[in-house]
Amino acid sequence: MEQLLQAQTQLIQLQTRNMQNNNNTGGPPPPPPPPPVDRLTRFLRLRPPTFSSSCEPMVSDDWLRSIARKLDTAQCTEVEKVRFAAHLLEGSTAAWWDNYLITYPNIDTITWEQFRTAFRNAHVPAGAVALKKKEFRALRQRSLSVNEYWEEFNQLARYAPDDVATDAARQEKFLEGLNDELSFQLMALTFNSCQALFDKALILEGKQKEIERRTRKRNFHKHNSNSSQKLRTSSPPRHYGSSSKSSELKNRIHELQEKGFIRPSSSPWGAPILFVKKKDGSFRMCVDYRSLNKVTIKNKYPLPMINDLFDQLQGAKIFLKIDL
Repeated sequence: MEQLLQAQTQLIQLQTRNMQNNNNTGGPPPPPPPPPVDRLTRFLRLRPPTFSSSCEPMVSDDWLRSIARKLDTAQCTEVEKVRFAAHLLEGSTAAWWDNYLITYPNIDTITWEQFRTAFRNAHVPAGAVALKKKEFRALRQRSLSVNEYWEEFNQLARYAPDDVATDAARQEKFLEGLNDELSFQLMALTFNSCQALFDKALILEGKQKEIERRTRKRNFHKHNSNSSQKLRTSSPPRHYGSSSKSSELKNRIHELQEKGFIRPSSSPWGAPILFVKKKDGSFRMCVDYRSLNKVTIKNKYPLPMINDLFDQLQGAKIFLKIDL
């Protein structure tokens, strides 16, 4: 009996120790592992743009930078970066990638840095960047508005970062390309930034256009008030008392009309006609345009130099008849 009680006591003690051990080292079962992350779906949700080709080197470089940011946001691995970026290539660029895989058939061995270097060598060539840099250094406003010149300046400045490394250098380059009328007024001023310089140039351009509109309006009213004093070529006899000169004028006008050099006009403007006697006794007909020239609004923008026109055609591939 005593032995049975001792055996039960030992069994109870053993069970108690087992329960204590389970409480100390056991607990609830571990949580299940997290589900696998579908990085491709996460990457495509960022709406990455596809790329086919571009004649602008910076467009290709901008695409590569944008894709790199989206790949980092999706936390892609090196292998996934190459695969996902290659998935977005289309057209001639996809053909380039297929040819690249002929040399490197195992895509898993291609690093992201290797992909970026190969892409830039093929689609951001150094020769094209050098031409764009040269175009930026020769950039002038000419017939562009200040806003159009500013957009072209910022677009081409990306190809020559060393030329506009500081804001002071950027201001100097922007002033150099402005038309003389604006640059002379802005050269004596100091600006905190190139953006402030651009804003001031816009204001001055607006004032110049307003002055030009007022001048044209004032000249128009002045011309209308003086139009009644202008002479007509349709009444030549009152200018010449001599009947021989009147008949000579009629003959000359009739001859010029038959040749198609002149035609009848109802314009209120006119110019006096003079006859100068030659040595042989005949008359030379002269038209005095001095009064008309005084009130004629001059064309402010003269015809451009032929070299400037050729420079504007640089890089163009499609020409229309109006361009030629």
